Amino acid sequence: MLNAHNGGGLVWSPLFNISEKEKDEFKAHLKNNFQNYTLSHFFYDFSNSEITNNDELDAIQYAILKFLITHTSFASDILNEEDYQKACDTFKRGQFNNGVLQSLIVLFLNAHVYFSSSNKENNIKSLLYSDTNTHLVAIKEKRTDKEFAPLKKVIEKVASGVKPECYLNVFRQSYIDRLDENLNNYIIEKYKYNPEYVHSYLKNNSNKLFQLALLNDKNFWNDKDFSVISFINLIAHYNSEKHAQKVIDYIFEELKKDSSINTLIENNLEIGISGLDNLKLFYQNIVLNNGASTELLFPLFDVKDSKEKFENGKVVFESFLYDYVYPHCKDVVKERLSKNIKEGIYYNIFDLLNFNVLGRNITAYENELTALKIFCPDFFKDENLWNRVYLKAHTLSLSVPENKINESLFNCFYNLCEFLNQDLSIETAIQLDTQSRKQGYRMLHNILNSYGVCTSTFKSEDYIAALMDRKSATLKEAERFSVLEQLGDAIYGFAVAEMMFYNPYYDDYENYHKNEINVNKRFESFTKAEAQVEIAKKLRIDKMYISASSVLCKYDYQCLNHCDYEFTFTDKKPPKEKYLADSLEMILGAVCLDKGYKTAINLAKKLVRSTYKDDFPEEVHFTYENYKNFSLEDTFIERDYWIRILPSPFSYLDEENNQFTESYRKIMWESLSKLLLCVLVGTDTKKKREYISNSSYNNELNKLDKKDHWDYGQVSLLFYCYLQSGLDTAIEIYKNDILDAVNKEIKK
Repeated sequence: MLNAHNGGGLVWSPLFNISEKEKDEFKAHLKNNFQNYTLSHFFYDFSNSEITNNDELDAIQYAILKFLITHTSFASDILNEEDYQKACDTFKRGQFNNGVLQSLIVLFLNAHVYFSSSNKENNIKSLLYSDTNTHLVAIKEKRTDKEFAPLKKVIEKVASGVKPECYLNVFRQSYIDRLDENLNNYIIEKYKYNPEYVHSYLKNNSNKLFQLALLNDKNFWNDKDFSVISFINLIAHYNSEKHAQKVIDYIFEELKKDSSINTLIENNLEIGISGLDNLKLFYQNIVLNNGASTELLFPLFDVKDSKEKFENGKVVFESFLYDYVYPHCKDVVKERLSKNIKEGIYYNIFDLLNFNVLGRNITAYENELTALKIFCPDFFKDENLWNRVYLKAHTLSLSVPENKINESLFNCFYNLCEFLNQDLSIETAIQLDTQSRKQGYRMLHNILNSYGVCTSTFKSEDYIAALMDRKSATLKEAERFSVLEQLGDAIYGFAVAEMMFYNPYYDDYENYHKNEINVNKRFESFTKAEAQVEIAKKLRIDKMYISASSVLCKYDYQCLNHCDYEFTFTDKKPPKEKYLADSLEMILGAVCLDKGYKTAINLAKKLVRSTYKDDFPEEVHFTYENYKNFSLEDTFIERDYWIRILPSPFSYLDEENNQFTESYRKIMWESLSKLLLCVLVGTDTKKKREYISNSSYNNELNKLDKKDHWDYGQVSLLFYCYLQSGLDTAIEIYKNDILDAVNKEIKK
C-alpha cells in the first residue's frame, strides 16, 4: 500500500506486522523513551557478527536510510515536514553522518526494539540483511577501483573476478605470513624454487620485487603496506587456488625477465638478493648492525686509501703470524699459505662473516655464497682474499691498544691456527709454552695447599688444563675440558645444596609464608656464573689463567668494532669473565680425580664460605646432641628444620609444611643424583657426559627402589639412606646398583 503523505514509499507499519493503532502508540512512545540499542547491536542481530570496519558501518547505514526514506513512508511519517525534507536532501547528497539522518536511524532502532518486544514476527532484518550485503559489495568494489585501479587492471587480465576483500584485507596481514602450503608446493614443483628460503630480514626486500613484478610502478607502491604473499593467500581463500596459481605464474614470468633474478631462481636462491646492489645492501645491513666496517668486504665496497691500508695491515698481520704465533716454524707456514687454500675452507677461515654463527641454516649460507659468486666473482680471488685479511689487521691496529693487538688478532684468526694444526700438525707458540704452564701449576698448587689440598704431581696435566682457555690449549689438553668441567659442576652444586640444606639459621619458615623467600632462586644465586667468578677471584684464578686473549669476543667481526675496546654482543651478553667460572669448576673436577670427591666437596664449601661468609655458617646435621642442644625461639622453624633434613621414607609431610620443605629436598636430591652419576659413572667419555646431561636424575635413580616416580612429598630409599647415614654410606650401598643400571642405559 502506497503512502499518500509527503510523496512516497510503502506504508511501513505492515512491514513490522503492526496495526495503525499500534503505530500511533509507538509515535507517542517516542516522545519519552529511547532504547540503548545501537547499529552494532542491530548488525549483530541479523549477521551474528560485530561491525569490524567502516565499510560495514557505511553499508548498514545506507541500507537503513534507503529503507526509511526511499522504500517506505517511515521517515515521512515519523519526522515533521521540515526535517523530512532535510533528510531527503542530505540523503541525496550522500551526507549519511548528518545529524538529522543519524537521528532518523536512532528512531528506526527504537521502533525495532519496541515492536520486537511484543514478540511479533517481522521481515525487517531479512530485508535489510540482503540490502546491506548488496551495498557492502558495492562499497568494496568502489574503494578497490579507487585505491587499486592500476593493479586491479593487471590482475583482471591474469585472473579475472578477484574479490575486493583480497585487495582490502591484505593490510591486516603481516610480512611474516607464510605462503599457503599448497601454493608453496606448487612453486617448488613448477619452478624448482622454494619461497620458504626467503628469510625474515629479507621479507620486505623480496616483497618489493614481487610488487614490481605485479605492477612496475614504484609511485603506486610507495604509500602501500601491501604484502604480495598475503595477497596471494587471500586470493586462494576468497576465490580459489587456481586464481592464486595464475597470479603466481604471472609474478614468476615477470621476475624471470630479469637475467640476474632468473639466475637466482634457477639456483633456488632468495629472490631478495637480486643484482649486485641488493647484494651489497644485504651484506651492509649485517655488517653495520654488528658494529663493523663495510670496507672489510672488499671488493664489494670501496676502500679509501686502500693501498696504504693494505700495506699497513700486511705488516701487522705477518708480524703477528710469524713472530708471535709461529716463530718456530714460520717458513713452513709461509709455504702453506703461498698455495691456494681450498675454496669453501678459506672463506670460513679468513673472512669477516662466518654465516654459520649468525643463526641461519646451512642452506641459507650456501645460497648467499652462490649469490656472491654470481654477482661478484672477484670476491673470491686470492689477492682480494688477502686484502680483506690485511684490512682486518689494519682496522684492529687502529681500534685495539698496542699491547692487546696480538691477542685480538689471535681471536680473529683462530680458525687459521686450527686449520694449520690439522693440515700440518703444527702448534702455536702459546700451545708450546711449557713455562707458563709450569708457573701456573706452581701457583695453583700453593694456593690449594693453603686450603688443605696437596695436589699430586702426576695429576698436574689436569690442573694445568683447568687454567687454560681453549685457544691456548693443545688438543690433548682441550679434551680434558668437558671431563673436568662436568664433574666440577656436580661437585660445586652438591656443596652449595648441602650448605643450604643443613643451614637452620635463616628464618626460612616465617619468610616463606610472607613470600619473602624462594629456595630455588637462592640456590641459583650461588651457582650462577657471576657468583662463581667472585669465588674464582678469591682463589686468584685470574692471576694464573693462561689465555690466548684477554678479550672475550663471541664472533670475529666484533673484534672490528670502531667504537670502543669493550666489545658488544649481538645476542644475549654472556656473564663477564665466564671463563673464570668454567676454570673454577674444572679445578674442582681435577681435585676430585686427584684426591677424591670428599676433598673436592670440602674445598668447594671452603671457597664458597670464604666469599659469602654471612650466608653459610657451619652446617647442623642431625645427631642426638645437636637435637638436644640446638634451639630456636620459633618452634615451628625448629620443627620444620628437623623434618626437612630427616624425613621418613615414602611418607607424606603435613600439608602446611609440605611445599616449603619439598623445595629444599628437591634441590638436595637433584644435586646428590647428579654427583652420584658423575662420580660413580664418570665423565671421561662423550657418551657418558651426554647421558648425564640428558638424564632425568630423579626417575633414573628412583628406579633403583623399584619405583616409577618420586611422588610429591616423598623421598626414595637412596635419598633417605644419604640423609640418615651420609654420602659415603649411600655410595657404598648403591654403587654397584647405580653402575649396573646406568651402563645398561648407555649400552642402549
